[in-house]
Amino acid sequence: MTTRPYLTLLAGLLLFTSGCATTGVKATAAPDAARGARDVFAAYQARNPDALLAALADDVVVSSPNAPDRVGKDAVKTQTPEAMKALEGVTLTPVRWLVAGDRVLLEWVASRERTDTKPAAFKVSGATLFVLAADGKVAKMRHHVDALSIAAQEGLVHVSARSAPLQVEPGSVTATSSAAESQSLDAVRAAYEQGTLAALFAEDAAIEDLTSGQSAKGRAAVEAAAARLKTGFPDFQLKPEVAFAAGPFVVVQRVVTGRNTGPLGPLAPTGRPVAWHALDVYELNGGVITRAWVYADRSEAAVQLGLGSAAPIPGLGYGER
Repeated sequence: MTTRPYLTLLAGLLLFTSGCATTGVKATAAPDAARGARDVFAAYQARNPDALLAALADDVVVSSPNAPDRVGKDAVKTQTPEAMKALEGVTLTPVRWLVAGDRVLLEWVASRERTDTKPAAFKVSGATLFVLAADGKVAKMRHHVDALSIAAQEGLVHVSARSAPLQVEPGSVTATSSAAESQSLDAVRAAYEQGTLAALFAEDAAIEDLTSGQSAKGRAAVEAAAARLKTGFPDFQLKPEVAFAAGPFVVVQRVVTGRNTGPLGPLAPTGRPVAWHALDVYELNGGVITRAWVYADRSEAAVQLGLGSAAPIPGLGYGER
């Protein structure tokens, strides 16, 4: 079963809208350091395509799950009218901004209430990572949101694990280039390079898998998730694409690669290679990760395995899908 066309747009296009705050989540403004991201947000608030394009670098690259990269303003421009239409009735509330130089992360909650014309409602968490050009305009952005959770909430597929709203105090953190930030970033990078990420987690670390709505606890949960992944993809690798620190937080946008030569729960091996993206926000205290938030684009893996974008795949991440 596949998702509706507008769901693909929801996953593939920037969802910044004005609207009122989602229940239980207060909106927060973008910090001045996030100029380009702030301007893109404001353009969607005003439903102003011209302002949107003005906030983008000429050679901007926009990436989304299960969609080809849109390269350049012209590619974005052709899809803007459809994107604005797809946003009808959708409210996106910015929750947390993390900023380090030209790197900006915005975590958000998207929701749509049930109406006479939109009988299905949903609420999902997502994140958008921006890379800014020298003039402050957006040079790159990648959206992380799981279409499977939206499809499940709309009744298109039946899975128990669904995206949960981000539960943190709204606000923003801007990097100060402190020694503590450098040490945290170096520790996370080294853990990825050496394959020792689980060891960096405290035994009682709180882990929120926002795309599946599942929570997990501590180093043992990370080791178990890695073991499940290795069963299905014995040669899997975690490759950081972007990493930065802001205050006590380290943000890692990563790609998971491997060939499916082992079973994934009840699913037989397909033999296919896959590469799917995820984004993690780690909070470190005393050199160890005490809390983590995970955004995994698992529908990318499902499509590459030939299962369709709304296929639940058990064992990917911290929650069984």
